[in-house]
Formats: sequence, structure tokens, C-alpha cells
Amino acid sequence: MTNAPVPGRDRLGELDSLRGIAIIAVACYHYLYRFPEFYPYSFRVWPVWQLGSLGVELFFVISGFVIALTLQASKAPNEFAVRRMSRLMPAMVACSLLTFTAMHLADTPFADFRRVGWQGFVPSWTFTSPQLWGWLLPDVRFIDGAYWSLFVEIRFYILISLLYFFVSRKHYAIAVLVLCLAATLADMLTGTAATNTLNQLIRLLFFPDYLPLFVVGVFSYELFTGKRSAACIAGFCLSAATALAEGFTKGMGTALVITGIIAVFVMLILNRKLLSFLNWRPLQWLGVCSYSFYLLHQNIGMLVITQFPDGLGPIGAAFAIALTIALIALLASGIYIWVERPGQRLARRIFSARSPRLQPAPAE
Repeated sequence: MTNAPVPGRDRLGELDSLRGIAIIAVACYHYLYRFPEFYPYSFRVWPVWQLGSLGVELFFVISGFVIALTLQASKAPNEFAVRRMSRLMPAMVACSLLTFTAMHLADTPFADFRRVGWQGFVPSWTFTSPQLWGWLLPDVRFIDGAYWSLFVEIRFYILISLLYFFVSRKHYAIAVLVLCLAATLADMLTGTAATNTLNQLIRLLFFPDYLPLFVVGVFSYELFTGKRSAACIAGFCLSAATALAEGFTKGMGTALVITGIIAVFVMLILNRKLLSFLNWRPLQWLGVCSYSFYLLHQNIGMLVITQFPDGLGPIGAAFAIALTIALIALLASGIYIWVERPGQRLARRIFSARSPRLQPAPAE
């Protein structure tokens, strides 16, 4: 008897709740710490809100878990690619167009500061870094700066799918761990100077700052589904230790948050009932539509925040932030219902003849 989810039927509510927590943390980081020159607050915001940015790290661990699940539900690389792109692309198109329109219609200092031209659709819709397009489009930026993490995600998808489909389906987790440890060591040995081409190449291909977090998620899935071999346990411990070591290089606060993230996944592995306190429907729904929320929350959310009158105290700021989160959640829910889900259904319908078993994996 294992914790294994049933493909197409069992959605992991605990993961959705964790997504909800992650997106609230990231939103609070942007609404309380990231743009101090634009906030209408009359008080000095505590620096601890900087740690809200680590919600992205939680997303990366969740992604490692879900991608391991999706790979094992996919028979071929093209099926995996269809699953991922039908999940990512429709919402990206809708949210980036909405953000672009809002930023060009708004006439505020924040809109002037963050407004991006049409060129921003190139890295945004290709899930790549703007730096890769500098030769063609000078000064190109994402439509919304929060999109940076999707470039990290896409690189992980490519790496792990290559290992899974072309190296070893049985031992892909060990393979990605070995790659992670090698990349971390190579990053340490080559240094991080801006002029160090070899180090820049290593960081571009293997993103050692974040790869250990994905690997923690991969081994969490392996252990969660009952694969309690010594190799899996060792893999989880090594990847967790590497992620924690990376966290320590960024400060004690970061290390403590990553420790907490790892602890939550240990609880999920041991017995998902230990996370029953997360089974709150509104939080789970926020997690379900967290991808669209993430794509919308920074620029559009800040447009809302900056419409409040100057001089807000802590209570007024809390109200403004809560209202903004509620508005973005409502908008994200609409995108999820009318764009994300139909987009996935359409992609499955188009490819059904080639992949008749293509069904949504749980927690995707």
C-alpha cells in the first residue's frame, strides 16, 4: 500500500495548498519589499518580507515532484512535451497579453517604470532568458519580470526528460542527482566571475543555484510512491543537503526556509495525513490557479497597490494587499477556467490520435 496518486483521478490537495502558500509568499514579497519607492505605506516594512521570494524555491521543489509524476505518466518525449506546453502556453499567452495591455493603458509612475515593448513577448512566449535575445532585440525584457523562473523550469524539463527517455527510465532520479552534484562542484571550482565564460556556461545549462531543489522534489516523489530503497533515501538526503548548503550561502534566513520546505516534504513522504492541516479548500483552489496568479500578480498587482492613497498604516496596507490578492486570485481563476483547462483539453484532443492514452496527470 503506497501513497501513489491515481493518474487522471487523484489530485494531490496537499501540493495545491503548498502552491497556494508559495504564491502568497511571493505576492507579499512583491507587495511589501520589492518596490519600496512605489508603495503608498507610511511605515517602514520589515526586511523579513524579503524571504517571501523563497516561495519560488518551494515552487521548484513541487515542480520536481510533479514532473517526476508526469514523466512516468508519459510514454514518449512528445507526450511529455504536449503535457507541459499545454499546461504552460495558453495561460502565458493570455496573461502576458493582459499584462502588456494593462501596463500600456495605465499612466502611473510604476507603469512607466515597468512598461515593456512588444519585444518582451519573444522571451516570454519562448520561456527563455532575455539575455539570449540581446543580439537581435537590444534591451529586451520579459513582459513581467516574474517570468524569470519559467526559464529555470524549462531547462529542468529538458534535462530530466533527456535523462528519463534517453538514458534510463529506471534510474533517471539517480542520473539527475549525479548531474546536480557534478554541476554544483563544477560551479564551485570554476568560480563565479562575470568574465568566466566556463562558469557562465555551467550556470546556463545546469542552474546549480536551483537544480538541487528540483532534485529534492524528484526523490520526494520516488519515496512518496513507495520506492524506499537505500539509493532513493540517500538520493533524497544528498539533494536536500546540497539545497541546504546552497541556502546557507544566501543567508541564515534562506537556509531556515529551505529547511522548512524539506521538512514538509519529509512529512508528505512519511504520511500525507501529517499535512491534513493544509486541506483548506480556498487555499487549495488558490494553488490550482497559482500558475496564472503568478503570471499576473507582480505588474498588475502593483498597479492596484499604487492606486491606494499615500500614508497607509499597517492595517490599511494589510487591507490593500488582501484586496489586491483577492482581485488577482479572481482574475487568475477566470484564466484557469476559461483558458488553462480548455487549452489542455484542446491539446489532448489534437494529439489524441497519436497518443490515445493522453490524460491529465494528477497535480499538473
